[in-house]
Amino acid sequence: MSRVDAQLYWSLPGPRQFVAAIASRMQMSRLIAINLPHEVVPGTWERVEQGLKDGYSDDVISLTIRSGSDIAIDIGHHFKQSRVTAGQLAATIHHEKRVIILQAVGGEALELCQQYGSEFMTASKDTNGNVKLVISLNDSGLEDEGAEDIQIISFDGGLSADEMDAYVGLRMVGRGGPGTTRLLKSIISEFAGFDVLFAERLMELDDLRLISIRDHLETLENEQQDRWRSGLWERGCRSKRPGGETHVLHDTYLAKSGGDFVKEGARGRIDQRYWRSCVKILTPWMEERRQHVIRFLQKKLDGLAAQNNGKLQIVRGDGYSRQVDIDELEYNNIVGLSNKGTLFGDTDHEKRAILVCRYVKKVRDEIAHLRAPRSDDVVKMIREMDILLGE
Repeated sequence: MSRVDAQLYWSLPGPRQFVAAIASRMQMSRLIAINLPHEVVPGTWERVEQGLKDGYSDDVISLTIRSGSDIAIDIGHHFKQSRVTAGQLAATIHHEKRVIILQAVGGEALELCQQYGSEFMTASKDTNGNVKLVISLNDSGLEDEGAEDIQIISFDGGLSADEMDAYVGLRMVGRGGPGTTRLLKSIISEFAGFDVLFAERLMELDDLRLISIRDHLETLENEQQDRWRSGLWERGCRSKRPGGETHVLHDTYLAKSGGDFVKEGARGRIDQRYWRSCVKILTPWMEERRQHVIRFLQKKLDGLAAQNNGKLQIVRGDGYSRQVDIDELEYNNIVGLSNKGTLFGDTDHEKRAILVCRYVKKVRDEIAHLRAPRSDDVVKMIREMDILLGE
């Protein structure tokens, strides 16, 4: 499993809110159920303990429950008794504010914890004990719920888009690229989605694999194939955050194994992630450099403009033409002038500047039509731009 920067992750608003919710809702009931997927962010149960201590407890006892565990015996050890049933625990008055955590490992253990919790909840209605109980659940059908007899807190560890941008940005300080762009960070943030563990896995890839990430998703999906085909929240395939985002690796599975309509939708969502990465980073990057590129062609453009009262005649897509100042020229205008044979390069810099405009036009046209550009075109554009501008 890829390693998460715990200090950074747990400082973000969403994870902090999870801890705060435990602290506040511990006051409302003697039973809390923490609803989690199979794979959780490292440190989750430690933060559960922190929330309990912040909100109520002087004494937290965390028990790992596995298949075949006898919960009554495990709890009894901490009360110097051979066994403590759920009913007895509900009636227990302890000199400290004690909380028992039952952390289940595996499906059978989850059932044991739920059974013990159910019996504790029933018994609590008729007893005045002061010991509180926390159990683990793993149920996509449960949302955050609150009542006097039980508080359910669902947490899948998912980050919002802003939180993921912040996490990836700080984790990748010092690693930019490709070239003078910050596109790698944007790709990781978009393709990780809500999943911080997958963000860390993506950070392990080299630059070329990240730029062509769509070609490598199937390999990543195959690392845990059974998980991503399930489509279940419990397996991390979906988020409980607003919008119910689908994990990109579940979309990868659907794109190769779903029906035609399902495949089309999955591929569209994957391409949309790449498009968002590009429009966020490459659009301003290209515009910031436009005047610098055109400057290499200034002499030729001045000569053309001098023949037309200081303006350049640009033919539009509909066949009509318009008069444009040199400073207003776009990359596609340079390509149009070159295609007409009106503008050509004599020097190496002039030839490269026209070539850069062609690469930029190809990428910009895709972005402008809400399509994800080809990764090869993106790499060529960035490389040629940086060479031209000496960056």
